[in-house]
Amino acid sequence: MSTTKPKMLHLHRVRSNFEGDAATEARRTGNKSYVSRDRTRKRSPFTRKHPATAPGYIACERRYSAPFHQHVGEYLGAVSREEIGRLYVRKDGLPPAVDPFEAGDYVIVSKGPFADFTAEVVGKSKKGWLADVKMFGRECRVSLSTESMRKSKRPP
Repeated sequence: MSTTKPKMLHLHRVRSNFEGDAATEARRTGNKSYVSRDRTRKRSPFTRKHPATAPGYIACERRYSAPFHQHVGEYLGAVSREEIGRLYVRKDGLPPAVDPFEAGDYVIVSKGPFADFTAEVVGKSKKGWLADVKMFGRECRVSLSTESMRKSKRPP
């Protein structure tokens, strides 16, 4: 039995400031539900929860049925997890970063000792990107920052 998460979530409109109550109702019946919270702002002294980033909306793995309509206003439709992810705010307050490169991309190094060399991106490291720079007929693996390289349209 696989335990993969569903690719689509069902978005429901709820009464503003009652997101937690609606999510609790859903969880009591086995329907996993999610409320987006802004963890960069202070908790409410009354509810001890962070404020919602999308007030009035919750996401559930299954569509609500009739017994849940105490807090649910209407069903808005199924959306992908990526679209739901845009409602969530990262701790630093910035939207999720999109990686400009992926393994197998060819890049031109624009700064540093390997400037003007062509390299193939191998993967991502903690400090930047790992790339194989070909010089003098051999490949040399180097760590490069995102700012020090730009995409190349074709391999060397």
